[in-house]
Amino acid sequence: KDNLALYRMTKAAELAGFKYIAYLPEPIAAAHDFSSEFQESKLVLVVDLGGGTSDFTVVNMHKNKIQQEDVLAISGVPVAGDKYDGSIMEHKIAKYLGANVTYRAPLGKNILQMPKALLDHICSPGDLTQFHKKEFYAFFKGLKSWNVSSENRKKLELLEVIVDDNVGIKVFEAIEKAKVTVNLEGSAHFHYKYTDLEIIEDIHRDEFDTFSQKHTNKIFDELHECLKLAQLKPEDIDFIYCTGGTSKLNSIQTRLKKMFSEEKVQSGNAFNSVLAGLNKYAIENLC
Repeated sequence: KDNLALYRMTKAAELAGFKYIAYLPEPIAAAHDFSSEFQESKLVLVVDLGGGTSDFTVVNMHKNKIQQEDVLAISGVPVAGDKYDGSIMEHKIAKYLGANVTYRAPLGKNILQMPKALLDHICSPGDLTQFHKKEFYAFFKGLKSWNVSSENRKKLELLEVIVDDNVGIKVFEAIEKAKVTVNLEGSAHFHYKYTDLEIIEDIHRDEFDTFSQKHTNKIFDELHECLKLAQLKPEDIDFIYCTGGTSKLNSIQTRLKKMFSEEKVQSGNAFNSVLAGLNKYAIENLC
């Protein structure tokens, strides 16, 4: 899939008239953004935690421009900001949209709960906005007619409105805003209203850190894998450069500083370092 994506991107760039085309993994691009800060050789771990992926690279940084042999390891995992937003949806918001519904399927006797696969789609920003195109939507439409209470049926109808009116992205935008407030201030008052749907919830940092811990664990498992690929231990790293909005989360910063020491962990231009690094790379190598 990656090779096909690169091929399509290259052909599109060629058709657009680009003569010089190069690709860089995001954490390496971020490394180029701050490479001039080092006057002597340092082992640097770049931690790039964005919305969809968490990417890591270990680079031997020095005053000269980065060469391929300076990159000691690269790794990544598709767990980042969207997953943290999804955890708020799952634990605080989805109950307003029928997540806790129970039902009895036609000709069945057992009382069943919302299928996990269906709940996972509700709790994914990308999947919820495309929910009406998924195979789950037909099941969901039938779910309303099965033996559910009038209260649960109303919640499912509200979910249907969110999907049919294509406002799922608005719900997740409100969730992301609340996540940022929780991280900065320790708590947030979530209030979202659309037609007959009104969601009012208080979200506190300790509960957010608890129900999103599985995502934090996966991110740090991948970080350890990157160090393993580089054949290094945490104490071997001289400097940790953090970029991407998710790297600002309190739970992430706390674990990084515990793992490497507070003095080593620095945050850069969280939202523009990759673009700035690509620009610098292009000037140095392609112009």
